[in-house]
Amino acid sequence: MFDKLSDQARHVVVLASDAARTHHHNHLGTEHLLLALLADTTCTGTRILTHLTTISPHEMRDRLQELAEHPQPHE
Repeated sequence: MFDKLSDQARHVVVLASDAARTHHHNHLGTEHLLLALLADTTCTGTRILTHLTTISPHEMRDRLQELAEHPQPHE
């Protein structure tokens, strides 16, 4: 599966895995992927995310960190 990803996409997945481990999660969720995107400021996805909102990347990271630490149950 990873062989079909670009180098940059693989890097984001690695960062997301690190974020999941940091929060002691045994799954890789969207919150971890978003944290990874925000950590890689050279990524196109990061630029898109930060241009679509009025909050700063730092504030976005803080909010995502909080969500990752206290995940909500799925509806």
